[in-house]
Amino acid sequence: MSEVTLREWTYETIPRAQFGPAAWEALERLPRGALRVRETRTGIEIHARAHIGRVQLGQLRVTVLPKLAADPLQRLFAYAYGLGDLGLGDPTTYSGGQMLQELLAQQLYRHATAILDRGLDRRYRRIHAQLPNPRGRLDVPELARRMPLIQPALPCIDRQRVVDHELHRALLAGLLFAADHLSHSELRARLRHLSARLGEEIPRVPLTRDLIRAAFRSLHRLVEHYRPALQLIELLHSGGGFELGGTGRENSAAGFLFNMNSFFQALVLKLLQEHLRDCEVRSEQTLRRLYRWSVPHHPGRKPPRPRPDFAVHKHGRVALLDAKYRDLSVTKLPREMLYQLTVYAASQGPGGEAAIIYPIQGHPNYAQERLDLFDGSMHSPRASIYLRPLPLDELADALVAGERGHAVRIALARQLAFGPASPPSGS
Repeated sequence: MSEVTLREWTYETIPRAQFGPAAWEALERLPRGALRVRETRTGIEIHARAHIGRVQLGQLRVTVLPKLAADPLQRLFAYAYGLGDLGLGDPTTYSGGQMLQELLAQQLYRHATAILDRGLDRRYRRIHAQLPNPRGRLDVPELARRMPLIQPALPCIDRQRVVDHELHRALLAGLLFAADHLSHSELRARLRHLSARLGEEIPRVPLTRDLIRAAFRSLHRLVEHYRPALQLIELLHSGGGFELGGTGRENSAAGFLFNMNSFFQALVLKLLQEHLRDCEVRSEQTLRRLYRWSVPHHPGRKPPRPRPDFAVHKHGRVALLDAKYRDLSVTKLPREMLYQLTVYAASQGPGGEAAIIYPIQGHPNYAQERLDLFDGSMHSPRASIYLRPLPLDELADALVAGERGHAVRIALARQLAFGPASPPSGS
């Protein structure tokens, strides 16, 4: 068994012998873009990207660590997903490669325990049964079909309050899923013990996206306290739902790789929505009238409809923003990002603008950059693209700094949406 440890957006070269056919086969089944592997003259280059965690590829274990330290990462993660105070104490008690996975599993255990201690939600279910002592109301159509009666029982329709419904099925499936994907033996044992308590009245079903969506849809005011647990289950499933089977242990790719792009997008969305009170912030708003077919085309073929990550509306002005989890202050602007933002800016008409929001760490001086798009005349720009950094360390500190931190978050949100020259607001 060999092992390689990387940081986000770094790479390492290993001997070819450590990356056998089983590893190549398992690599094909990982989430798209999680790892990039290529063969060179000196060996096998493994490039880490925006996914963090640990994965087993045949006989090779690959661990990708976050660049951000554990403490600020915990704060930002809890803020982005509305998990409240994590209260985990010393983050060094969690293994490096599975820190985020164990953090989520620990919080799931805490929330699920609170749910069981508070009492499980019971819902009415319609039950058809043959009862010697009638209860509920008679099932008259069924009674007519069974005439003459031979057995001493009557068909009844009863409504009973049960705990077997989508909410608890998802909770039980999430606890078992978390336990199956952990190497932390003590935490795994606690999750299984808790699932055994819950599973006394609830059948075991596989954890799927459809089950998680159904559980979210079943939430209402009286069971809102289930939401954090469901959120944690969804995050665990998104990072570990790619477990792959094969003909043997060597042909498997199992583990947990969490996409930090989704985390960063959730973080920016939460920051904008909470602190731009005088604006309307829309997530993934479709640009419907940007393209239009002008010549005959295949029936049913619709024109492309790009969707920026965020659209901030204020007094008729619209700011189109995209969140990219890549430090563009130390790397060049990728071509696909440039073209994407150019389209967004062009959709605003002459002089249109669009911006990329990206994370930075440890930079004492940071500022937005501007890239102008000119036509042949070069007199005035037809569109402008802004690169706006979000300092993660500063935001993490602002989350625990009281009123001063609230003011910092307001300033950061306005800078991300409208640039550093935006006028102050009383929001």
